[in-house]
Amino acid sequence: MIAALAWRFLVSGAADWLGLSKEMGALITGISMSTFPYNIDVIAKVINIRDFFVTLFFVALGTKIPQPTPTIVTAAVGMSLFVLVSRLLAVFPVLYLLGNGLRPSLISSINLAQMSEFSLVIASLGLTLKHISPELVGTLTFVFAILRSCPLISSLTITKSNAGSPGCWKK
Repeated sequence: MIAALAWRFLVSGAADWLGLSKEMGALITGISMSTFPYNIDVIAKVINIRDFFVTLFFVALGTKIPQPTPTIVTAAVGMSLFVLVSRLLAVFPVLYLLGNGLRPSLISSINLAQMSEFSLVIASLGLTLKHISPELVGTLTFVFAILRSCPLISSLTITKSNAGSPGCWKK
């Protein structure tokens, strides 16, 4: 475990020395560690540390959320609807035509309509380098929160629909 952590800090520091961001060094380290033959053992040993730092990341992100204004909320809802509708248009027909049925195709489309935490890291880097505005980072944070609720909504829908007739979602 100490060797794995030392490797992570070494590559992250080397990336910083080369002029890259520490986040980019962490990405390179993660990719190199994923090819390591004992990566499952390393992950099992550092999972508590990882969870601690993920918690710190989201707390730090939460401190940067601006006061919601009608402009930010409208933009966040519009971006979220765009992602949801584009996933429905791109994923649902393919899965349905492959014979997966209405319900699995719809649930898969909704569950794929998410935004990655890594996009928030990239957005915060863009804010640090003055490439994007704080309002855009706030909007993207709200989009992240809205889209993270989509799988929750679909799981509640699955639970409620299972109480009904089992054949109502078939082709």
